Amino acid sequence: MTPDIRNAKVYFSSLGGKEEKESAAEGLNSASGYIRKSLSEKMRFKFTPELFFRLDESAEYSIHLNQIFDKIHKEKEKKDEPA
Repeated sequence: MTPDIRNAKVYFSSLGGKEEKESAAEGLNSASGYIRKSLSEKMRFKFTPELFFRLDESAEYSIHLNQIFDKIHKEKEKKDEPA
């Protein structure tokens, strides 16, 4: 959120494919006015921030790193096994 509370980036995750991610982003951005109105009814700010939805790919990146670590671990176990 910016210091003047006029704008807020909202990060979201989607573990689907490229089309599902794009669809989720489009849906959130098209509903931003409704979401903003709902927030204004619940928040006690002078201004309700304009919402900007951004895809957060950190969950997918974390999954990818775990797969790499698992692969390295399995390869190490194979090398450590007696022949």
